[in-house]
Amino acid sequence: MEGNPFLHPRANFFGPGDGGSQEQLDVRIELATEKDWEEVKRIRLESISGEDAEKMGRDFAKDMQRTDEEWKALLKDPEILIFLARVGNEVVGMGSAARVDSIKQAWKLRWMYVKKPFRKRGIQTRLINLRLAEIRKLGGAKVVTHIRKDNPDSMRNIMKAGFVEDKSLRLWRQRRRGWIQFVKDLGEEK
Repeated sequence: MEGNPFLHPRANFFGPGDGGSQEQLDVRIELATEKDWEEVKRIRLESISGEDAEKMGRDFAKDMQRTDEEWKALLKDPEILIFLARVGNEVVGMGSAARVDSIKQAWKLRWMYVKKPFRKRGIQTRLINLRLAEIRKLGGAKVVTHIRKDNPDSMRNIMKAGFVEDKSLRLWRQRRRGWIQFVKDLGEEK
């Protein structure tokens, strides 16, 4: 992670408060390790059980049933990256990526979530950029992600990062179910 311009910058964000306050936040984003498994579990389960649950993907049931050992195993898997965003000791967001094709070096961005009081402060953008930087470092060539049509903020952020909508015919079922696939070719950036 050394030399990564997105990792550990202590950017100041205005935080949640009484609406008019200008509380500054010290946001740290770090790659989760096995010792962070309980925090990963907590923020993921929060993301799929709250008001944003429908935007969080199809792994809902599987994630609700994971054992503690399975959560720990996720963090040991070299094919999975999980980043946590922290303000002080509180985890306020997360984002993950998983290698989906080792031959073509394809990855998928998953599990994007920022707690509501911390949204619209650039945390999601930083989580996207950090994952892309790490995927590039690992030799990734292509990245895909799926975002629900009713999630315009995430679509806007992913397009700002250079993703384009994949309109291939084979995705018609996903579109019917409300999901749009976006793709980014990292090979053009090397």
